[in-house]
Amino acid sequence: MKYELNLEVRENKPEKFYKIIQSEQGKKDRSELSAEKGEKSVIFNIKAADATALKASFNRVLKTLVIYEKTQDLIKND
Repeated sequence: MKYELNLEVRENKPEKFYKIIQSEQGKKDRSELSAEKGEKSVIFNIKAADATALKASFNRVLKTLVIYEKTQDLIKND
């Protein structure tokens, strides 16, 4: 793969986010997404054959993160 991106998302309780993101992990035609749960973070590794595939995989992570944040805000405000 030509491109590689590592992203660390810090979270006090990473178990919830890690569980949600597991469904997004795996190989696609031109990219691969994996995640690893740390003590207080989730670390993503994206490998892609081209910039478009890298962007698409990153967007999968980003969209899931946005939904997770909004859900957590709703829970806190309840």
